[in-house]
Amino acid sequence: MAPAHSERDPGRAAVRGPRGPRLVALGVGALAALHALAFLGAGPLDDDFIVYRYAQNLLAGEGLVFNPGERVEGFTVPLWLFVIAGGMRLGIAPWSVSVAVGVATAALAAWAVARLATEREGAMLPAAGLLLALSPALAFHAVAGLGTALLAALLAIWLKLWDRAVRAGRTAPGAACALGLACLLRNETVLFALPFVVAEWRRRRIVPALLALFPGAAWLLFRLAYYGSPLPVTYAVKKLPLAHDLRYGLDYLARCTLQSGVLVLLVLGLALVWRRRGGPVESVAFAGVAAHTAYVVYVGGDYLPLARFFVPVLPVLLWLGVEGFRTLVASRAVRAGALAAAVLATLWAERARPELLELYTRHERRWIAIGASLRAALPAGSTLALSPIGAIPFLSGHRIVDILGVTNEVIHRREPDLSATIKGHHRHDGAWVLSQRPDYLLLGNGFVAMDARGRPTPLRFAWERDVLEDPRLAHDYAPFALPIAGSDPLLLFVHRDAAVPPGAIPVQAATATSRATPARDTGGRRPSSAG
Repeated sequence: MAPAHSERDPGRAAVRGPRGPRLVALGVGALAALHALAFLGAGPLDDDFIVYRYAQNLLAGEGLVFNPGERVEGFTVPLWLFVIAGGMRLGIAPWSVSVAVGVATAALAAWAVARLATEREGAMLPAAGLLLALSPALAFHAVAGLGTALLAALLAIWLKLWDRAVRAGRTAPGAACALGLACLLRNETVLFALPFVVAEWRRRRIVPALLALFPGAAWLLFRLAYYGSPLPVTYAVKKLPLAHDLRYGLDYLARCTLQSGVLVLLVLGLALVWRRRGGPVESVAFAGVAAHTAYVVYVGGDYLPLARFFVPVLPVLLWLGVEGFRTLVASRAVRAGALAAAVLATLWAERARPELLELYTRHERRWIAIGASLRAALPAGSTLALSPIGAIPFLSGHRIVDILGVTNEVIHRREPDLSATIKGHHRHDGAWVLSQRPDYLLLGNGFVAMDARGRPTPLRFAWERDVLEDPRLAHDYAPFALPIAGSDPLLLFVHRDAAVPPGAIPVQAATATSRATPARDTGGRRPSSAG
């Protein structure tokens, strides 16, 4: 027997027979998969390769480390790491695992939201599921990696299973397990788990609900024992003074609203909760997305495109937004017009796809080519210092000195350089990097410019300024142009005690003009990895 808070909309006819709603939901899931496949060639992003390197070392018996012997948690997606490691253990390339799971879970997320609507309302056209399937943000991040689509699917399944359990007056162990896995995927998902446990306690079903907290709590205990810290290094690296983070966060929220309607959906969700005060599912879902939004603003958002931090909660947001709109508007014509407008808005956001495909070609493929070339060109056991710590370290296999500090215990302790404009790229220490005496230095994210005399110089970024200006660079290192198979030559700084790679050509005074050039940020270019 359904409770009062889930009453059927009298203006919407139920689908006759049990097969109709299921087929509609399956069609929505298939549409989401096809949409994600349209973004093939735009991912996985460089940050996903950081996870591959941890998984690679785990399978090699080195532990959950980036560099063997250095216990630093430079990743924020434990469950995703285990998924990637599982695929690698079966002999599947990690990027293939990432894309396949991403596309499948994007479809699963859209199916779950559509099925939720058809189960509750008998809707022939489940608007929330349709809009999710058409979302360029979900489609892109399905191939971009980092488990973003998987987290969206887990939250959608949690919502669907819990809603069914509440309407039937049953316990919800399946929903709790889905939410628990979501917490293992990203720490901040506990913002959903806590109100869920409270709501289940009020329903006197607290014991099954505690399953939602168990995976995250177990990982926290492991983290404290293994890494000696309650949070990954990435949180400390990216955290700025509150005023700066709030500025970044509010700007990020505004951009995500334009791309995915976040604030609009949040306001509509508030209307739903206000109209249906007695519904635990709606109340907890809204509490979760509201707390998540506040958290994203507090940490300053993210630099990756298309609302990465909001994609995981987009299924919940869309469901709340659509249901909230229905409580405010009874007219079928107005509802149809609003749905058409929302579909047009998703098509407007779709214009980002060509640029994302071009960025992948320009950046990730360049880093993949560099990594493969350096594996063969540099001696085994070499140490390489650089900022983009994804594809190049994974494919080269060499020991890494991380200029941005995502995978070491030093850089995150430095004061942030607020002249940098890319989130997560504010902490650096060139003196420390050079004190590690890396055999090779890769600056400018592997890209070069030509000076007035036709000599290559590294592109100049704020977080590498202190390396370029340190006199030890010119004293201890010599620049060489190294051929890269399938890409442009690489400007590589070689330590005077290190072997010169075969085929490398000396470049005289490669940094002379860069010292006289004002510091520049990435502008429209994709920045280096930041975990």
